[in-house]
Formats: sequence, structure tokens, C-alpha cells
Amino acid sequence: MKKHIFGGLAKTILFSVALAAMLMLSVTVQAEEQTHSCNAGYTYGAEGGMLVEHCTVKDCTHQAFARIEYPPFKYTQTFEASFVYDGMEKNGATILKDDNWQGADPVLTYEDNVNVGIARVYATMTGTNGESASAVYVFKITEAPVSVSMVSAQGRVYDGTNKVNILSLEVNGIIDSDDVSVNYSGLKGTLPSADAGTYNEITLSGVTLKGEHGSNYKIADGKYTLSAPIVISKAENAPDMPNAVMDAPFSCKTVGDVSLPWGWKWSDADKVKGLSANVPLTATAVYDGADKNNYNNVQKQITITRSACEHAWDSGVITKKPTALKKGVRTYKCSACQAVRTENISPLGAPAVGKKFKGDDGKATYKITKSSLTKGTVEYVKPVNKKKSTVSVPATVKIDGVTYKVTSIAKNAFKDNKYIKNLTIGKNVSQIGAKAFYKCINLKTVKISTTKLTSKKIGSKAFYGIKSKAVIKVPKKKYSFYKKLLRDKGAGKKVSYKKF
Repeated sequence: MKKHIFGGLAKTILFSVALAAMLMLSVTVQAEEQTHSCNAGYTYGAEGGMLVEHCTVKDCTHQAFARIEYPPFKYTQTFEASFVYDGMEKNGATILKDDNWQGADPVLTYEDNVNVGIARVYATMTGTNGESASAVYVFKITEAPVSVSMVSAQGRVYDGTNKVNILSLEVNGIIDSDDVSVNYSGLKGTLPSADAGTYNEITLSGVTLKGEHGSNYKIADGKYTLSAPIVISKAENAPDMPNAVMDAPFSCKTVGDVSLPWGWKWSDADKVKGLSANVPLTATAVYDGADKNNYNNVQKQITITRSACEHAWDSGVITKKPTALKKGVRTYKCSACQAVRTENISPLGAPAVGKKFKGDDGKATYKITKSSLTKGTVEYVKPVNKKKSTVSVPATVKIDGVTYKVTSIAKNAFKDNKYIKNLTIGKNVSQIGAKAFYKCINLKTVKISTTKLTSKKIGSKAFYGIKSKAVIKVPKKKYSFYKKLLRDKGAGKKVSYKKF
């Protein structure tokens, strides 16, 4: 072991806080290598007037324990670096003066050498010439292990956890005179399972002791046998139990469509049952969570009432067309429940002048010349079937159920029609348009019932080109006038006229 030899005894050596850094320059430190669980080396530094050895691993609490030597002292290894707490003072360190030191042997005093923590040994001595020297050595006192001899816990109702309250602990290894007791505040143990049942074993972790000397002891974590079995009883009702009465939206067609809280399902027998709007139905809900065996009640009878459809109507279709006099019907269908509703469509009323319509008999097209539901008039525009050989321009016609007088024949109404052979003109016609029967080459018989025709009301060439030997029947009182009038409007010279 290396030593530092002072050259003269006249020097006074003071190891103080102010001189610590300087003394480090002249002190030879010899430290035997220690083995720690962290396998670290050491660094040295001045701390509170002493040289302290520190482990180099972060947060490690290892320190040098009586391994540093300062001249003019030397240490012998009869004193341990670490002790387990036993309630007694730890002393008996052997610190000798250097062989070259002239003076009294070192005087040792101890500090914090009973309770757990870092203890210190102060060594001081005085030389024959009044010089003095001092040094500090440290060692460690660790917690005394405590064993558990008895543990009891409190049973309870299942709550989904495996924690229970600790009621009491009996421990061995506490010195009778020490003020120590178990800290029960928030103390819980861990059961092997969270399920309901009977348990004989419990795991303790992080148990602390209180009292003046509580920090001097440590209870090891581990499994312990309970002094008496504890029972975790089943809870009464499964969690989130649904209400006994439920309203289901119309979209739910079967019981299985109705939503239940998490962990619940409908019984297999009931889930396929159909639901009718506003008709209550009773079904069974069953709790099927992973912990279902920990509850007494895991079923619930529920009365379900499906709401009536709120209806999502389409835009509707006209199922009965309105007429001028009669209402129509529009029919709507719900896309959700297929229900049907109808609404009336107001009558159309008299159509506007100039509008064209087919007569209700479907024989001809007419144009409104006077709009009225009672006194309306129309013009004969053209036949629907141009190939008909016999045609009648009626005195009146019904359009959408309204009766109109036919008071005129449109120009070109039958122009170039080679199929027409027989024609009747109704009594209300007062006007015939130009070329109305132009070149109807096969028109051989014409009966004119009206007496209202005048030269100004028959257009030019209205009868031009009809069959040359056609026969035209006219009212008796209009015979002479019509005979001349019709020739003027194109009827041939060979056409014959008859009275009726």
C-alpha cells in the first residue's frame, strides 16, 4: 500500500473544507477495487471537507465504504464497508497513524451509525509538536429484512379487478423496542384472478412501514398464504343492463335489429322474431361478456315497441288525370314501408284559346276558339285518321268532358285527302277555311246542315277539286244561295245539289 511521508514534523496539517482541493493534490489515494451489481468504477471528489468515492453509473447510490486512505493515517480491514440494521451502534473501525507520525494515536468518533443510511467515522490526532491531522471515512447501513407471518384481507363483491384491501399483517424481525407499524393507508393485495371465488393466496407489493424506525426495515414483495380464505362473491346484475321497455326505430324489422348495450345480445330464439309498428313484443336479452359467470342476473325480459314509419314519400305519380271539370289524383309511395297515400289534383278549368286537343271520341283534333266551360267553341282542325272515307264535322264535341260547339273548319283541314268520300258538316259551323276540302277528288257526297255560311265565311277554293259529279245536300231555305256560293268556292259545274 502506498503512503505519503511528510518531510518534517513541524508542519500543521488541517484537513478542512477550504483546503480540501489543495490536499487532493498532495494525497495519494489507494482504493481497493469493490464489486457492485452495477460493475462500475469510481471517481473521487471533495465533498463537505472530505474525499468521497462515487460510483460512475447514473442514479447508483454506491459509495466508498472505508476504502480511502489519507496520510498520515492508514486503515486496516477489520471494519466492514456495509452493515444490516440491527438497532445497535456500528463502531470498531481500526484506523492507525502512519509509522512516521510522531504523536498520539487517532481518536475516532462516529456519526449516524445506528439507522439506515450513510454513517461516518471521524479520525483526528495530534502530533508531538502540536500539529494535527483529521480524516473522514464512510460506511453504509442497509434495511433489515422483515418476513410476513400472517396476512388477512377483506372479501368483497366482484368488481372486475383483482385488488382487495389488506386488513392486517403480522411480521417477524422487528426489534421489540423499535417504533414500527405497518402502513395500511391504501394497502391492497393482488389475487390470482379477478373472478368471483374463494382465494387462499395473495401477492403483496410495495408494503411500507411507518413509525420512528420504520425506514430501517423492508418487507419483501411476494406471494403469501392468507390466514383465512376470502370470498369474492358474484355481483347481482350484469353491467349496463338494458331497460325493461325499449322503443325501436321503424327501420328495425326484427328483434335482432334492435341495438343493445355492449356485452349484451338477444337470445337465439327471439332475435329472428319480426316487429310490427306500434305492436309491443317481449324478448330476452342475454349478457355475453367475458366475465358473465361473475353475475347472478345475466338475462332481462324487454318489451320492444317498433315506432310507426315516419314515411319517406316519393314525388308521386298521376294515377287519375284531372279534366277541365273533374279532379285528378296523384299517388305517393313511402320508400321505407311501401305505404301509399293520395292527394287530389284540382280540375284544369277551361283551356286557353288556341290550345289544341283531341275530342273525347278520339276522331279529330280541335282548337279552342272561345274558352268557357259552358259556352266554349272550337274549330275542327283535322281528322285523326286521314284514311277514313266517311267523316262528320259534328255540331258539338266533348273535350275533357266539356261540351263545345264546333263553329269552324280550319283551312287545309282535308286538303289533298283522296280517301274521304262522304262528309257531313254540322249545324253550328259558320266558317270554312280556304282549301278546306281542296282536291278531295273522291269526295262524292256532302251534307251541309248549317245555315250560317256566307261568302265571307268560306275561304277561297274551299271545295275546289272535289269529285266532279258530287252531290251536295243543303237546307231547303238555303238552296239557291248555297248553290251559287259553293260554285264560287270551287265546286264544279257538274256538281248537283239537293234540298232537305
